[in-house]
Amino acid sequence: MTRAMRQLASSAGCVLAVLLLATASGCGAKTTAPSSSAAATATANVTAAPPTATATPVAATWGSPAAMGTSNLFPNSVSCPTTTFCVAVGAAGGESTFIGSSWSSPQQIMPGSSPLKDVSCASPSFCVAVTTNATATIYDGSHWSSPITIAPNRYLQSVSCVTNSFCMAVDVADDAITFDGTAWSLRSITPDGDLKAISCASTTFCVAIDGGGNAFTYNGAKWSAPRLIDDNPIGNEMSSISCPSSSFCAAVDLAGYATTFNGITWSALTAPVPTNPVTGLTAVSCASASFCAAIDGPAGTVVMYNGTTWSLPLSIDPAMDTASVSCPSTQFCVALDQNATAMVMSEP
Repeated sequence: MTRAMRQLASSAGCVLAVLLLATASGCGAKTTAPSSSAAATATANVTAAPPTATATPVAATWGSPAAMGTSNLFPNSVSCPTTTFCVAVGAAGGESTFIGSSWSSPQQIMPGSSPLKDVSCASPSFCVAVTTNATATIYDGSHWSSPITIAPNRYLQSVSCVTNSFCMAVDVADDAITFDGTAWSLRSITPDGDLKAISCASTTFCVAIDGGGNAFTYNGAKWSAPRLIDDNPIGNEMSSISCPSSSFCAAVDLAGYATTFNGITWSALTAPVPTNPVTGLTAVSCASASFCAAIDGPAGTVVMYNGTTWSLPLSIDPAMDTASVSCPSTQFCVALDQNATAMVMSEP
């Protein structure tokens, strides 16, 4: 069973939706964070809206699926800080790098094939990858460091890097782990645990989401209290978030719903595609407030967001096993499936 399918199995009665958000969490745009009052308001409660589908077709062009040439990678995550550089990490503890037009042969960077869960690149010369066994490794543009334990006895879920001196990771318990360029420090941010993903736009603005539909906002000094942003009655296990700036984020859940943040409040939930009982939104990436891509992994489809409406779903992965998406610009996105197949959106 694939990673995406295992995720979705826990969310009964899932609804198909595809949300478009760009900018992988690793491509942290440097912006001015909102005031502390705005940050508190950023996680205001919302109410689920009925599923809706736009009539807008996908305007962007996605290329045909192409084998990465790394069949033993089993990608879990991809991060592209630029249109010519991406890093993919996989369940077997390896990584593959995209430079210009092709992917490198997989390189084993974790001993014992420890599963790599997520990767975030602030630039082509700085990336951090985290594992499910509480370790992290850093890429300096040439080499990966030896793994170090950053959250003892924790299962790391997600990481987001803004610069080579600021990253934030979360685990499935209740912790956020901050990297300051030298060392990692751990802080509990929720008593309930089950953190799923994090995205940082700057050193003073991050948002983490949990499996209960809550968001937590970081202002550079402290974390906010949890605020419910996903109260979907058919399931509110959030799966992914992308914040290209402090005035825009998009988050998606495994029931196929999405919500966006405008710098002050979170929108009501919407489901931009027809419902489906076995699939949901598994990843989202936003390059700006008017360009996002979201994928439904088991359906192999993508939906695009133009700042106002969502497109209809477009099939991009016949294998229907899409694992991750990263959009560093409005002209370029990369989506990978766990069969080591890449789907690229590239506009002139």
